[in-house]
Amino acid sequence: MIASCSTVQAKNGSVKGRITNQQTREGLIGASILLTPRETARANEYVYAFQDMRVTMPVLSGDDSRPQRTGAIALNNGTFEVSNVRAGEYQLTVRSLGFKTYSVPVTVRDNETLDVQTIGLVSDIQGTDAVVITGVASKRQKSVSETAIGRVDAVTLTENMRFSDPAQLLVGKISGLNVAPSSGIVGTGIRLTVRSNAGLLGGQPIIFLDGTRLLSVDYYKVFEVDELSPLINLSPDDIESIEVLKGPASACLYGTAAQNGIVLINTKRGRKKNGLTPELTVNYQYATGWQEPSRLYTEDMTLSYQSVNRAFRQAPMAQHFLNLSGAVGAMSYYASFERRDDNGILPLNSMGRTSGRVNMDITVAQGLSAKLSANAVQNDSRLPLGFDQIESSLLRNLLLGNEAAGKRFFFSDSAAIMAVDNRLSVEQFIGSAELTYTPAIIEGLRFRGLVGIENNHSRFLTYFPPGFRFSPNDARMGGTRSIRSSYARRFNIDASVSYSREIVEGLTVNSIIGTQLFDNYFGSDFSSATNFQTPLVQALQTGSGISATEFFSHDRQAGIFGRVETNFRETYFLSFGGRNDYASTLGFNVPSIFYPQISGAVRLDKTGLLHGEWNLFKVRAAFAESGRLPSLDQSLRSWQLFFGSGSSIIGPVLNQLYLRRAGSPDIRPERIQEIEIGVDVEIANRWGLEFTYFQQNSRDAILNTPTPPSVGVGGVPQNIGGISGWGFESQVYGKIVNEIDHDVMLSGIVNYSDNIITNIGASNSIFSFGAPVRTNFIAPGMRRGEFMDFLPLRPQFLPNGYYDWLRGAQYDTMRTALGSTVPLWTGSLALTYRFLQDFTLYAMVDFGVGKNMLNITRQENIRVGNDKRFNELLTALGLARGQAADNNMGIAPVQGVTVLQPNTVEYRAASEEFMRLDPGRGIVGNFLERADWVRLREIAFRWNLRPILVKSAPLFESVIRELSVGIALRNLALWTEYSGIDTEFNSPGTVPSEAQAQATDRWVLVQPRAFQFTLNLGF
Repeated sequence: MIASCSTVQAKNGSVKGRITNQQTREGLIGASILLTPRETARANEYVYAFQDMRVTMPVLSGDDSRPQRTGAIALNNGTFEVSNVRAGEYQLTVRSLGFKTYSVPVTVRDNETLDVQTIGLVSDIQGTDAVVITGVASKRQKSVSETAIGRVDAVTLTENMRFSDPAQLLVGKISGLNVAPSSGIVGTGIRLTVRSNAGLLGGQPIIFLDGTRLLSVDYYKVFEVDELSPLINLSPDDIESIEVLKGPASACLYGTAAQNGIVLINTKRGRKKNGLTPELTVNYQYATGWQEPSRLYTEDMTLSYQSVNRAFRQAPMAQHFLNLSGAVGAMSYYASFERRDDNGILPLNSMGRTSGRVNMDITVAQGLSAKLSANAVQNDSRLPLGFDQIESSLLRNLLLGNEAAGKRFFFSDSAAIMAVDNRLSVEQFIGSAELTYTPAIIEGLRFRGLVGIENNHSRFLTYFPPGFRFSPNDARMGGTRSIRSSYARRFNIDASVSYSREIVEGLTVNSIIGTQLFDNYFGSDFSSATNFQTPLVQALQTGSGISATEFFSHDRQAGIFGRVETNFRETYFLSFGGRNDYASTLGFNVPSIFYPQISGAVRLDKTGLLHGEWNLFKVRAAFAESGRLPSLDQSLRSWQLFFGSGSSIIGPVLNQLYLRRAGSPDIRPERIQEIEIGVDVEIANRWGLEFTYFQQNSRDAILNTPTPPSVGVGGVPQNIGGISGWGFESQVYGKIVNEIDHDVMLSGIVNYSDNIITNIGASNSIFSFGAPVRTNFIAPGMRRGEFMDFLPLRPQFLPNGYYDWLRGAQYDTMRTALGSTVPLWTGSLALTYRFLQDFTLYAMVDFGVGKNMLNITRQENIRVGNDKRFNELLTALGLARGQAADNNMGIAPVQGVTVLQPNTVEYRAASEEFMRLDPGRGIVGNFLERADWVRLREIAFRWNLRPILVKSAPLFESVIRELSVGIALRNLALWTEYSGIDTEFNSPGTVPSEAQAQATDRWVLVQPRAFQFTLNLGF
């Protein structure tokens, strides 16, 4: 028996060689080498080659005389050897992260070793050879993808820059994606706007983490506080890549609500060495630094600027991150632990995040593999008081205070504000399990199943201790305590089967069918009490006036999808498919909805039409539909049981059932169509361009139309309205210097998007929204959420020639569209400079043009006499306290300002300016400003110290795998004409933005400037 085995071993051949970086000629440790039988190479490319190549093992079995798929991993200095290879014709494929794929046919003979010598890989500077997800169960390289897909290599970015959450990592990195914060407060949320934000009511993309569907970006709106994104619970250092499917053309197969794109977050996995040999790597990272305001208030912003600026602090930040990866037998693993503590630039603001992650990849049997992912997070945030208790906000009190009059705080005393406890605690678990089976008996067949689960428990507490007065007329001297809790359980199942086959020579077809199921439970409760006897005992039972409410919802969604992908000679690509969606919303006319998809591409560089150094010239086009299904209470009448005391004509009652929402069984799902046309070009593996034009059209938007108050059911849902959106996204990149010791990489992004509302039903009425005033409108012929108002036309004067303060200006009788809530143009410019092999310098600038911001902060400052220019005009017009036309605002005259004579040209010119600062009239017309910006967003410097260490102490060469230090700076400078403190806020501080961006500056906190120093140590 032993002799027989030896004979078999001697009969087979082997392949060896060395994999290097073509530019530096250094060996690429960890490069994946794959040998695929040539007769099945094209079909297997879909099934095998695009899987995670860090776990490379033989998966086919059968006839010992036939070639089998096998492979290896490059070892020290990039050398590799694939042994025990059956004789035959193979396709040798080499992949390494950050490099172009190399593929060449080889012939293996019995008892011979084929030496392929040195294979130099070319840098993939823009990730065109990276494998991206193009559907629920479909993967392709970007170089052959038929739709525009954005991808961020998080591993490379986090080596240089430091990010507190994945949202920061996305800023300025993906064309067609705009990321805007809701506040500069640590731990608050973000708005992701993809393209023109499809649909009449807009919305945000769906987020998946390792296949698990997460809570939406707007989830925490239930707390009635500033938005808190679920992304703040994720550690960027755990992430390997982020992909963004931009709208229906690429996200159709993800079903309803995918019209605004899909964000796919993939975390790091373990690896195997040479197929079977375990490899353990350990990495430790320490980061420390501080945050400070990126801008300070000036006298032109508020006369209390010195008080506000003194309240800001240099806030410390610290992070410990440890991960290890390796393999045991048939299992590879990745595990990590993070502790991050960020303090905000305002007192009473901090975030402490503790997270742990375990990922495992298991080869259960030949052809059967499993991927397990689990992440647990405890995140405790302390938030500055404000928003729903805005009078007690520290920032508002300081901004409206009058230090010159000895009143630094406007309403509440500083001791009262600092005594308040306002915090959020989040406990979250996210897990997924994925099985993949590729049976040996049928070449090209692949089964995939995934289960994802998220459990989220959030608790928001606000406590006003007894003994303090929080406003002039505050009656809460006995204290108030309120607790808002929420419970969310999400469960999703993905299952699919795919089959790939080369139909005729050169023509490969990949067919996929599958299903997705999604179960979403959400519940919340609120309780409060007042009049506590002592600040030390805070239990609700010890107070009086106890109240409690509870709410929960439960909905389900399901869809089936199919897709056929064809590929002819890696040159012509055509795919078509569709998805049928079902939901817990049922009606006689709307049991389900079908969304189609078709896309195609041509690689002109492979047709022979192009000559020279064109290594990529792809033209692509796609069409698809997506949309939004009605919610349960929009399609059915919903009733609510009220528990409490009451009476009726037949006597007292305790429980009352009343109509909560008058749904419509005839409601139709919203349909959104998208067409995109694009081109991807790359020359000499150094210069490239990506350009995509898109057009989006929606119809049958679901809006609640008002009913008479006597009906008592609020709005009734109807299918009214449509919107059209369009624009382009582009990115250019190139290595302007490409030497062994020096290379300079530039990348520039320019995006444009716009939209227009085509109709709002037969009446074409106007809908308004916003807080604290209804400032934004949905109107036919306008942009979504356009700022509109009645503009001041001319000042009015008293008979004696003075400005008529009581009547104010004469205003237009029709509203005027005044500007967009989101920037029409966005983009970025990034530079990466690597020199002397061990040093890396990185910088990024981003911009936004065409955005408008409503400066309610200035309006409120004017009301209390804290605006320098308003006070000067008030004095010049004789309207200040004690002057001839005193307007009774109580604002003292400004010393040194010349008082103008009524009925003069100068007086009328000053009146023209003054009427546009009237705080009581024309709020939007008077206080809306252009908020274009250019921001120096990121700068980082990294120094690889390992070569110095190895040179001085050679014994560390086999022990220390990585040793580097760095410094990272964020939000260094802002250039803008906007008169407020910051420009990128997407919603007011009082109310979350939900689907709509509102761009309101109401005592919002400036984004902090962050300095962080890092140490990376790997074994």
